Amino acid sequence: MLCPNRFANFYSSLFYLSWLTIAFLLINQVDRQQTELRSQESVDIASTYKLYDSGQYAKCIQACDVGIENAWRVDWRLLKIKSQIQLGKYKEALESSKQALQRHTGDIRVRWVARDAYRLNNDLKNAELMIVQIDKLVKDSPWRYSDAEDRIVLGNMMLEVNADAKKVLELFFDTAKKVQPALVDNYIVAADLALSKTDFGLAAKEASDGLKRHAENAELHYRLARALWDSDREKGVQALTKTLTLNPNHFEAILFQADHAIDREDYDAAKKLIRKVLQINPRHQLALAHEAIIAHLLGDYTAEKEFREKALASWSKNPWVDFTIGRKLSQKYRFREGADYQKSSLKMNPDFVPSKIQLAQDLLRLGEDEQGWALVSEANQLDEYNVLMHNLQTLHDEISSFSSLEKDGIIVRMSSQEARLYGPDVLELLLDAKQKLTAKYEYQFDRPVIVEIFPRQQDFAIRTFGMPGGAGFLGVCFGHLITANSPASQTDTPTNWKSVLWHEFCHAVTLGKTKNRMPRWLSEGISVYEERLRNPGSGEKISPTYRRMMLSEDLTPVSQLSAAFLQAKSSMHLQFAYFESSLVIEYLIEKHGMETLKKILVDLGAGISINEALQRYTGSLAELDQAFKKYATELANGYASELEFSDSGLPPTATVSQIQTFLTKSPKNFAANLQLAAVLIRKESFGEAKSVLETLAQKFDDKSVHPVILDLLVAVYRGLKDEDSELKTLESYLAVGDDHLDAYRRLAEIYQGRADWEKVRGIVERMLAVNPLRVEPYRWLATAGENLQDEGVTSRALECLLEFETTDLAQTHYRIAKIKLRQNQISAAKRHVLLALEEAPRFRDALKLLIKIRAEEGGTAE
Repeated sequence: MLCPNRFANFYSSLFYLSWLTIAFLLINQVDRQQTELRSQESVDIASTYKLYDSGQYAKCIQACDVGIENAWRVDWRLLKIKSQIQLGKYKEALESSKQALQRHTGDIRVRWVARDAYRLNNDLKNAELMIVQIDKLVKDSPWRYSDAEDRIVLGNMMLEVNADAKKVLELFFDTAKKVQPALVDNYIVAADLALSKTDFGLAAKEASDGLKRHAENAELHYRLARALWDSDREKGVQALTKTLTLNPNHFEAILFQADHAIDREDYDAAKKLIRKVLQINPRHQLALAHEAIIAHLLGDYTAEKEFREKALASWSKNPWVDFTIGRKLSQKYRFREGADYQKSSLKMNPDFVPSKIQLAQDLLRLGEDEQGWALVSEANQLDEYNVLMHNLQTLHDEISSFSSLEKDGIIVRMSSQEARLYGPDVLELLLDAKQKLTAKYEYQFDRPVIVEIFPRQQDFAIRTFGMPGGAGFLGVCFGHLITANSPASQTDTPTNWKSVLWHEFCHAVTLGKTKNRMPRWLSEGISVYEERLRNPGSGEKISPTYRRMMLSEDLTPVSQLSAAFLQAKSSMHLQFAYFESSLVIEYLIEKHGMETLKKILVDLGAGISINEALQRYTGSLAELDQAFKKYATELANGYASELEFSDSGLPPTATVSQIQTFLTKSPKNFAANLQLAAVLIRKESFGEAKSVLETLAQKFDDKSVHPVILDLLVAVYRGLKDEDSELKTLESYLAVGDDHLDAYRRLAEIYQGRADWEKVRGIVERMLAVNPLRVEPYRWLATAGENLQDEGVTSRALECLLEFETTDLAQTHYRIAKIKLRQNQISAAKRHVLLALEEAPRFRDALKLLIKIRAEEGGTAE
């Protein structure tokens, strides 16, 4: 358990780095006899190392006592001190350290371990003295400390005073690996360095390379687990399982499991894991810190304080304690509390880079941008190789070019072009959401809500997660900050951005009302529910797949819903978790009323746990789980109850005859009927396909007809040239899904052909809520506006057309100029007609309009 120290200025100087490089080069041919001796471990010391590596610390101490009596070798004493620290025997570890210091006066590894023993006995003065003594020993006789193990100690010391990581790697760790390539610590420190820089790819490589030599090393498996956890969860779990198989008492791995139990709100499981550590070491600082985390999340702030004090009792200035508590609270969206803990950590050690990095992210997510970005810059200077901070610093330069739109406590930041195209619509939607949702949930914001919309998915991911990735996320709300992908980042199938922003703004309201103290399932459930209320075509809805999951073990009990998000078996199971959560909200409101839901949110804001709050108003959790299961089952059974949704088993290449034969035995099979309709459409047997599809559609409620049925019916009616039925079906199609661009385009074409310009305008405006970055809708909207004599709509559409390269700029500026002149906006009219003439100097109509404008000004045209 190490932390940076600020003195030892010797190690922060480039002079020392350069000088030590020369020294190492000079001793490159030094006699390796001592190194070879250390590498040839005796059977006894090797078996004792195995005791330590497998977590048998008490037995390891016993073996070390025998070894110390019979051998001079320093490893016995080092293993004994480390084992005593693992068992929480800090006083004994200090006594063993003092004995080792007397026996091995020139060994810097002893002083490095002794420093931990002094720290854990709150003797910070002597802990710092150990570093000073190492400093002096190395300066006086650098050639004595050229072996791999000593270089690893020196490299770690350099990192703790924030020395240049690249130089440390080159001068110490890489050199150590060349001197003694089989040493397991070489790969451990290299993986740790990569993990500290959030370079998970490099960390995985170093751990994997080490495992090629040391396949049964628990430390390497643990670091591989951490490196792979987010990118390859299956292999990460395998590595973590292997870690605990090799060392069932691996404290970091056990607390890593506890972390994830906390994430899924399984606090009982987390406590069991934490107490497994505390049974072995009752004074383990980070285990006690985790107890403080759980106490906070359960609203027991007295216990939180007590656990924190216990955690700091042995080493009162350990910045890792507050860093660990704060980081986990931030991961649980308690950004304000998390930031306060990081500030406390930095009081203990002002140069503690992990807390600076975490605090920077916390402040940015709290919307405190000035301080947050300043900390990003500061952290970059202290640790220029940290991938996360580098990404954020690069992103800051990108964001600085964004346009900002502000009104009534809403601040929108987006790229300048997108701001011109649909920025006003974004602001209007958010103001509407604010008015309606704050009133409904009886909450008022105490500061502005910031919404940042990114045209590149990578920028969204870096702003949101600190790293590229997160491709499945459309938007994320941290409370007063919302980040979102723009349609530009969503390739050819963008999602309705209005629905996304409504969903995220609902999060802002509910997170604010609960002070960010709500489980994910509840927050997501309310947002999906409100998204669906605003627009029935939006949000997750029941489907044959969801129906099957609702009637199976995939339906998660309400009391365990948070785990459904964190332990989803697949992307479909994750989507189903959103849907199921929204069903729970529907059930709570139907059964207990909206007022009860608001009371639950108030209780959460007061620090009451979700389970306790639910039981206050709905009865026991067991009763709630049972009642909701009954509710969901009835809903699933009522969905197109006359149909069978089992797999037909028919091959994709089945003929009409084969499908019809199957249907004689199973006429209600949904999949087979759909397959038959699709085959008939391909054969252009539209009349037969129509009969099949219309019969299927009648089995559904009007608001829940499966979209595939409607999609196929559109093709049928178009094939039959039945435009009225096609139009009606397209409208139904968009009622169950609000992001089908092809359906919008076809409707716009039909309504234009019928000169129904009011309908054209309505359809195009809905289409722009899916993708406002295409030129065609603005052309249609301008035409509709002109035919409706709505100059506001026409002018706005024409101004948007100016953003596209394919636009006839001269003609568009001319059309805008005519509108501006009619509106008596002489200056704007003149500007646009001059721009038209700049594009086409011989544009006669524009020249005539310029003359007219100059006349209106009272002047004479040239």
